[in-house]
Amino acid sequence: FNYIAAKAEILANPHDVTDVQFVQTQVQMCMEKKRARRQAVPLSMAMLATLEKLIMDETRPVNERAVWGFIRFLAGSRFRALDAARIPHEPKIESDKPQGLIVTTTLSELMKNGQRKDRRGIPVTVVAHAIGLTSLPWAKEWLRLRAEQGVNAEEWGRLQPNIDNEFRPVPGTTMPSDKVTFLVRRLASIEMEMTPTQVQGYSSHSCKPAF
Repeated sequence: FNYIAAKAEILANPHDVTDVQFVQTQVQMCMEKKRARRQAVPLSMAMLATLEKLIMDETRPVNERAVWGFIRFLAGSRFRALDAARIPHEPKIESDKPQGLIVTTTLSELMKNGQRKDRRGIPVTVVAHAIGLTSLPWAKEWLRLRAEQGVNAEEWGRLQPNIDNEFRPVPGTTMPSDKVTFLVRRLASIEMEMTPTQVQGYSSHSCKPAF
């Protein structure tokens, strides 16, 4: 705020600024506080394909496969991690055709940008393609895995509970963004065999864009 006010004063009255040192000091303080924003590296097509294969891999534990399903759903819906984890309705698949969709709904007040009073109470549709890059029915399998776990958004009050070290869902909890970051980095490190430096570029925000 001080930076904006000082800058505005300079632009409006460039010849009337009496305390130049004060203005310069405020600008310097604000610039020192600002940190360069580092954008998360988006998931690649190869990573999305790997997620789909992990979901379908019957040699892996059900709990692990179900969690990868949630990460794939994030990438498909472009939702923020915590917003998606809070979705109160179980997704459904509209069609088994290649253009079929996995669909659910949430409420605006359960989302980061829906906290204002005038934005509350608005239904929000959440959509992703049900058939992935690999032509595997990842969404149908994800919902089956959730049913096998006994996890249901209506009954649990959220789409994705947090997990323990064995990928088991923990009742009464919601998966936080930092756990999604951990999972995405695990995918990059173990499944994609990336270097530690490359892995650090990924976070929960990597699921929003995908290239």
